[in-house]
Amino acid sequence: HVEAVAIHAFPGAWGVVASGLFASESRLRAAGYDRARAGLFMKGGCYQLGAQAVGALLIFAWTVGASAVAFLIGDRVTRRCGNASGLRVPRAVELRGLDVSEHGGPGLRFFAA
Repeated sequence: HVEAVAIHAFPGAWGVVASGLFASESRLRAAGYDRARAGLFMKGGCYQLGAQAVGALLIFAWTVGASAVAFLIGDRVTRRCGNASGLRVPRAVELRGLDVSEHGGPGLRFFAA
């Protein structure tokens, strides 16, 4: 059971937004950003924070949209190839747990029933 959102999405979004809070003009210039502005806490105002927030929202929208399209296509392809449940595993496997069926044991023993 991998918490992909907790491991990738939230820290990634924080990294994008934090630039709008803590970016300094000297570091932006050193990184080659001539037109970027300093972050909110570096006396740069809200402009860069707003730009970073819009960027984070666009990344989120793209990720959700692209994932939805990929899963819908994958589901249709697997159904046409003879798997009646599409991308889903059989109900018995789902109830037993994918860690058990794929890896031979529960992934998080303290959560196992």
